[in-house]
Amino acid sequence: MREVVIESVPSWRRRVAMRFLVGGASSDSLARMQAEALFERTFALDADVAALWWARRGWHPLAAAMVYRNVGRTGTLLACPATAEGVDTAWLVRVVRELSLAEIRRGLSLVQTLLPAEAAPELAVLDQAGFHRLTRLTYMSLPVSGADMPCGAGVPPARPAGVPPSRFAGTLPARDGEDDLSSSSDQAHGTHNAGETPAPQATFHFAVDLPARELEDVIRRSYECSGDCPGLAGVREIDDVIAGHRASGLFSPESWWIVRLDGRSAGCLLLNESLAGGDGEVVYVGVVPEFRRQGLATAMLRQAISHARRVGWRRLALAADATNLPAIRLYESFQFAVSHHREAWIFTRNDARADLTPQKRC
Repeated sequence: MREVVIESVPSWRRRVAMRFLVGGASSDSLARMQAEALFERTFALDADVAALWWARRGWHPLAAAMVYRNVGRTGTLLACPATAEGVDTAWLVRVVRELSLAEIRRGLSLVQTLLPAEAAPELAVLDQAGFHRLTRLTYMSLPVSGADMPCGAGVPPARPAGVPPSRFAGTLPARDGEDDLSSSSDQAHGTHNAGETPAPQATFHFAVDLPARELEDVIRRSYECSGDCPGLAGVREIDDVIAGHRASGLFSPESWWIVRLDGRSAGCLLLNESLAGGDGEVVYVGVVPEFRRQGLATAMLRQAISHARRVGWRRLALAADATNLPAIRLYESFQFAVSHHREAWIFTRNDARADLTPQKRC
């Protein structure tokens, strides 16, 4: 019997491997069409945008996986369905691990994947390949276009006439209880706590109008004591984090703000338009520790909704750590509704440490 080989798929065999990636050995015509479309989107313009690996005996595929190389030194893993026809799960585990190790060695900070909770066979493959569970993400959205807008969503009046668009002030609402707020479509991370305090004046500034290091500092400090995806703290350099946020959707400098209280940087609100256009995404919300419990979460959510209506987005979407119940409750108070959940799993340099450490020779 021929030996099984795990390798990067040669360019002339990528279509075959892509068909196996989508549906295993199935001859289903829909799966073939999906595989062809995925191949064209992936390799037609840039052959280096992804790494496609397989395990094969001769030229017969046993397993296949692919990592998309994203901006910000992260990768997104796709693997063939563990229960699909012709898939050998033992070899799939090895392919997923070897591919992920190769991408970490190449310079990625982490490889991530999102799967539905009911995908038990695929989650078992990730576990055996050395990935670890980060959290369960809750995806929520809010209609913001005119008649579709729910009543009582707390949208403030538009910016007063004569006030420069890069800076305007608003009084922060005092709220009962504690709100841990953060969301991100790239990686959810950050925190906010709002409580019963006097209502200070907050000013919203376009991040592009301020020194780049101010946004870096706000995001870095907002990670401290975060209640939202704390397992991501320290995994990536801050410039990679920001690059990833910019690439998460369609970036516009008029949708990224730094919020100051009493002249000091207190938090940030980053919104992007969806890649499909017409909808908005809350990419990141973060508040630094010393400014928590001052109503900033509510103020930033109101600003996000107000901006979404001004630019004509139909919906505003976000993702939050499902364990972050105060944040979920706050979003629900603005009438964001849950659309679905995903299990977030990651593979980092720490997960790869044993394989990356050079072995001493006797």
